[in-house]
Amino acid sequence: MSSPTTKKHPRRRKSDKGWRSFAPSGQALYLVLISLVLLGGLSKLDGVIKSQKEGRRDALGVSCAISGAVINAGRNVILSSSLPPKPPRFERNLHRLGFPSRAELSKGAQIAATLYARSIAEAVQRQVHVTGIVHKDGTIDCKRLREVARVGH
Repeated sequence: MSSPTTKKHPRRRKSDKGWRSFAPSGQALYLVLISLVLLGGLSKLDGVIKSQKEGRRDALGVSCAISGAVINAGRNVILSSSLPPKPPRFERNLHRLGFPSRAELSKGAQIAATLYARSIAEAVQRQVHVTGIVHKDGTIDCKRLREVARVGH
């Protein structure tokens, strides 16, 4: 009887000792290929993340511009429609009928325009769940909004 150390396994052949012992097995080759595919996908992921950030930044810029345009348009409508025509005789007649003076109307229109602007800006603020993005004049602080959204300039 031979000792267990000298006994050869029946599947072990002399041909297995050559260059084939250095060649990767089928499983190892698949693992390497899968790793390379995943590495390629991860390198493309960085570009996808950058394009998403650019898209968010652009969308936020457009939203700020639209909100600002709505605020300015409403403010201009309120200011222009609240004042009577300029002829002094017409204004005097309105005053005789009990209407407020041009200065009082202008002041009231300014207050109404500011309240209109603030109401829109505060609605935007409530939607984004962020405080401190509304200026005193009712406009939106787009720079602060970008900082909160973490999208940069």
